[in-house]
Amino acid sequence: RGMAEMTLIKLGEIVDKPQNKRVKMVERAAEEQRAAAEARKRDAVANQKAGAERARQLAMNKLAYETVVPIWRRVAAARSLEGSSEAVRTLAKRLANRGELQLVVLDPADVRKLPPAKFQAMGSSGLQAVEVRAVMHAIKQANPSGLPAVRFLQLLEEKVRSLPDYVPANGPPLELPMDEPSGGTAIGGTSIGGGGGGGGPPP
Repeated sequence: RGMAEMTLIKLGEIVDKPQNKRVKMVERAAEEQRAAAEARKRDAVANQKAGAERARQLAMNKLAYETVVPIWRRVAAARSLEGSSEAVRTLAKRLANRGELQLVVLDPADVRKLPPAKFQAMGSSGLQAVEVRAVMHAIKQANPSGLPAVRFLQLLEEKVRSLPDYVPANGPPLELPMDEPSGGTAIGGTSIGGGGGGGGPPP
């Protein structure tokens, strides 16, 4: 009953107004409806574009991960780097010193077991574009819990937005260590899961 009375009052107010004012009110209401419809349409288009861009970035992150993970794990698991090239030695040192890169080397289940303090010490400073993408895919794949892990993922997401599109390099492949992995994930005695590696510059 109350709603009906309010509606009647509103209608009475409109009827009591001069015709030119009633016309303007109707026109203004129609214009507001058109503006609202256009805004909804723009939002829908923007959301569609944003979703497509997110999917494109995630696909490039996955490609970067799949490109580097077999190489990084092979180098990380090598019993010895004797006779390896300088590039392989540099990569091995980087994998040992940067905790962020260790997320790619570790299995997702092991990433989920890392303590929150490990993620809290991580950052994106000094990481190469392919490393940022590979690490982001690794952490999304593992989906570790805890606020530090969530914040680190958000940091990577912001970083990825400013990166160029990822295209796998066509240069000569690294000459990887010849010995087969020994079952561990160590480089020169340094555990992949327990080393340091915050957001500092590369070694």
